[in-house]
Amino acid sequence: MAYEIKGDVTVGRNISIGGKASIGSGTPDANAILHLLSTTQAFIPPRMTTTQKLAISPATEGMVVFDTTLKKFSYYNNTTWVNLDASSGGITAADAIKYALVLG
Repeated sequence: MAYEIKGDVTVGRNISIGGKASIGSGTPDANAILHLLSTTQAFIPPRMTTTQKLAISPATEGMVVFDTTLKKFSYYNNTTWVNLDASSGGITAADAIKYALVLG
């Protein structure tokens, strides 16, 4: 298995890679900062309870988590956490899969 990293790399408690990253693919898509490719595995976002999600401080606009209490994806809109489901004007899990929001 080959690994190729281009750009600046900082290794410590956190890993910072300048430029683009690709997992499962040799070259990232030109429009992607992170490119995941697999036909046998899926992307799993951070999973946490509602209490853990609400404790993120400061939350950053665009954060996405899977809320294990609600069993829903949530994103932070710079004001509050919004659940991705039909009742909030978001999408259902079935729609997420249908529209390939879950990478696999």
